[in-house]
Amino acid sequence: MRERADALDQWADRLDDAHDRLTDIVVGEVAKPRVAAEDEVRRAVAHVRAAAALAREYDVGPRRLADGVAVRSQPLGVVGILMPWNNPVALPAGKIAPALAFGNGVVFKPAPEGTASAYALLAEYADAGLPADLVALVTGDARTGAAIADDPGIAALAITGSIAAGRAVAMRCAATGKALQAELGGNNAAIVWNDDDLRTHVPALVRAAFSYSGQRCTATRRFVAPESSVEEFAALMADAIDALVIGDPDDPTTDIGPLISAAARDRVAGVVARARDEGAVVVRGGDAPEALAHGAWYCPTLLIAGDRRIEVVQEETFGPVAVVQPATDLDDALAAANGVEQGLVMAVCSTDPAVRARVRDAADAGIVQLGAGPLPVHPDAPFGGWKASGFGPPEHGEWDAWFATRLQAVYGDEG
Repeated sequence: MRERADALDQWADRLDDAHDRLTDIVVGEVAKPRVAAEDEVRRAVAHVRAAAALAREYDVGPRRLADGVAVRSQPLGVVGILMPWNNPVALPAGKIAPALAFGNGVVFKPAPEGTASAYALLAEYADAGLPADLVALVTGDARTGAAIADDPGIAALAITGSIAAGRAVAMRCAATGKALQAELGGNNAAIVWNDDDLRTHVPALVRAAFSYSGQRCTATRRFVAPESSVEEFAALMADAIDALVIGDPDDPTTDIGPLISAAARDRVAGVVARARDEGAVVVRGGDAPEALAHGAWYCPTLLIAGDRRIEVVQEETFGPVAVVQPATDLDDALAAANGVEQGLVMAVCSTDPAVRARVRDAADAGIVQLGAGPLPVHPDAPFGGWKASGFGPPEHGEWDAWFATRLQAVYGDEG
């Protein structure tokens, strides 16, 4: 285990040294704004180092339970990893490293849009001197992912993707007896309640919703506020949206770049159009920037929607769209926040400790954030959704060992 940990630290060193080059590739390939891409590369380094530390610290056994009874952890074999395009360096690094740390091989399929980043990630792996035959990169579309899921030589699957993709993979894993670790996105809510310093927090709330054009599973999609203050809150949010810089992702001052494709832009525009038809009020945005009507651009869009059944409330838009939902009291706010099938992140922004505690205890989500701003994901904390947002053990920290190994009971004396 120590040799594996040392090798992973060498990979992390290479990734750290290649920070600028990897950032350039991510910006150029998936149009992630430069500041966010730099953060992603730093997170990739942190995930690999965390896996190395876990390999040194985790007790794989054999561990004696009683006379003639012991338990040990064994590798799964080969782990198939199916990754999305929106975090093409950090997400696969956070999956590959723990699989290797516990003695597994990896078959890695990136999303087609993130292929160049995947090759760059593994180039640093090779340059670090790690065994080339332990990680195989396979390119392709959803059919390729299905073939990996069906392959009898694959012992387990890890996927980050949509709910539909995750459920399809879950059915294949169930049919073939494979372990599954699935992070399937979120339709995350922030309850903004009894906040005496709301104006100070609004810029962070806007970044939580709209950074990288909302193309993050942890983005805040819904803001739940007292119905008496919805108009004031929406006006403050609109002012903060106006301050966002829309432009070239390679410019360090840019907050909002284009969506991943024109098809994604059209899909988001369709959601907003249907929301209008269903009674939602557009406070800001709702169209492409005037100077950038071509391509995949779409303005940060804020809606107010009282109907909790409509598509823009119930589904993850995965674009620069957020909805303000009015609530009559805190119980009603919790009902609104929990009232979707997803359960990845719930945030609360309040200066009242009792409100923060109530939301924390009632949140039907795998992650609770007590405060405003984009979620600061820690490499040792469990990352996983409840309800439709996940299957299997969460990612990161000691929970990676739960997925990457299987337990074996040993009866009798070794000698």
